[in-house]
Amino acid sequence: MSRIRLAALQTYGIFMEGTKNFYVDTKDYIKIRRNLKASSGDFKKLIRREIEFNDYLRQRLKHNKSLLKHLRRFQCSFPEQYPQSLIKEWLKILDSLRGGNQPDVQQILDCKLMFGPGPYCLLCLEGDHLWHLAQLHSISLSLARRKSLARRAIILMEMDQAILREGGVHNMPMKALQKSCYIRGLNPAFVTKEHLIFWLNQWLKISTHVQAKELSLLLHCPLLLGYNEPSNLRLF
Repeated sequence: MSRIRLAALQTYGIFMEGTKNFYVDTKDYIKIRRNLKASSGDFKKLIRREIEFNDYLRQRLKHNKSLLKHLRRFQCSFPEQYPQSLIKEWLKILDSLRGGNQPDVQQILDCKLMFGPGPYCLLCLEGDHLWHLAQLHSISLSLARRKSLARRAIILMEMDQAILREGGVHNMPMKALQKSCYIRGLNPAFVTKEHLIFWLNQWLKISTHVQAKELSLLLHCPLLLGYNEPSNLRLF
């Protein structure tokens, strides 16, 4: 087993510790949404715990907007060796996200060269871009962010492979689907099982085609696959 994979697996326990209370939190969130609806959207009528939980759910996904801005910063300065057809397809993805739509998975895979060894690979990302990406994945370390993000991506890939080994998304119970989508950046509250299956399958299609040099693509998937998801938009 390679050293980087061993280090990632050692980090697995810490990562899962941060999500072990997901089921309780989801129940709380459903209760909060019902109470908020009953109170006509008046946060003053909610208890402190309910308000805190609404804020907590937004903490990761709020960084997507800044990440999208960072991705767009490169659109006028792509390396000359990049085919114009590739750049054109990538700009379509960015325009789709800005326009309120989700890009097609195959479109994203067609542009994975942008993430390794392209301008969006982990080694090429600027400090502020790295910070927002780390926050999206609940990584608070101020040092070694690239290493921590690489480990997080490997953990996600290992989890994705485990899903496939255990029979695929369709064999997962509802709670497991909700937790898996939550970890990967989709708010599962009030989302049908059918859509959770669809969304997680979309993620797996990308994950199974990502190589070690393209880990940055998987780390950006919460943005690429979830930016305009209705359940995520409801958090803001």
